[in-house]
Amino acid sequence: MIALELMARLVFHPVDYLLPQLTADPYLGHRLAPGTGGHDDWGFRNYAKPDSAGIVAIGDSMTYGMAAKSNESWPAALAELTGSSTYNMGLGGYGALHYLYLFRERAMELQPRVVIVGLYFGNDLLDVLNLAYGNDNWSDYRLPGRPLPDGARGFVVDQPEATDQRFLGGFRNYLAGHSVVYRMATALPILDAFRDVNVNSVDPGLLIARFGERQTIFTPTSNRLLMDSADPQVELALEIMKRAIAEMAELGRENGIDTYFLVVPTKELVYAEMIEEYGLLGAHADLEPALKSELAIRDAIFSFLRDNNLHTIDPLDTLRDAVISTEIYPVNDGHPNAAGYRVIAQEIAGAIGE
Repeated sequence: MIALELMARLVFHPVDYLLPQLTADPYLGHRLAPGTGGHDDWGFRNYAKPDSAGIVAIGDSMTYGMAAKSNESWPAALAELTGSSTYNMGLGGYGALHYLYLFRERAMELQPRVVIVGLYFGNDLLDVLNLAYGNDNWSDYRLPGRPLPDGARGFVVDQPEATDQRFLGGFRNYLAGHSVVYRMATALPILDAFRDVNVNSVDPGLLIARFGERQTIFTPTSNRLLMDSADPQVELALEIMKRAIAEMAELGRENGIDTYFLVVPTKELVYAEMIEEYGLLGAHADLEPALKSELAIRDAIFSFLRDNNLHTIDPLDTLRDAVISTEIYPVNDGHPNAAGYRVIAQEIAGAIGE
């Protein structure tokens, strides 16, 4: 097994397989420990940290490229399409205030021509609110006279933790962080059926949707809770997000950087037309409310971006066209697969003119 592991590492880069270590950060809350899981010296998903980069991509797990290899993420696909060096500065659990910090404290060091900020409403609102009201280093972003609503806990979604309830979860997590062979083996398509059952067993709020012979899994319950447009927490988070967006845009202008805001839709919104076509809107009580709330939030942000003449990239229509004939998401994940990330990269490349 040791020999097999060593041979695997000669052929496959650990950044595509090993689970990196999380560590605390006073401003970001969490970050990846540099060099763990094959990540670079800043703890991001790149083979190495360059001295400079033409394009810097900042975002959450949608920018990181979860559910795909590092060279299949949209920043990597964008580098291939444009021929421009692109640095991936994405990490799961980050939101607009994290993006602002990374723009100011990290991206500027790379002297980019273009910065692309990936916004994802599936959890960005949760992340911005938790950082502003849960970390005193961001207390200036708490709205004057606007504390968290009574009883609010920053969009806490009361669901079981998969890592606590999975069969041999602790041991599997250890192997995930130390064995390329294990990570390769568990990614085999033959295990998709097991993963479907495993995921469904730890999150009863999931919806298994069937479109003819195709099947996929949605997460309407968490989407509804995190994007309820009638929730005072959402209104509060949107105001903080708008301020962060405005400050990133101004930072770009002051430094001669073209700043673009990429709005990544949820898997459910990409599938919305197919969901309606197959009569599945009523298949889960939270599905239609979640879709309506996401559309309302998108409208609010797009109006803000337009009113401030900010560069915006919206891949929703292109993703909707692609999903009709192509599997652009894994069955059991809300992140795109390699094909989905490439669709996003193509939309970005056209928008930035490269």
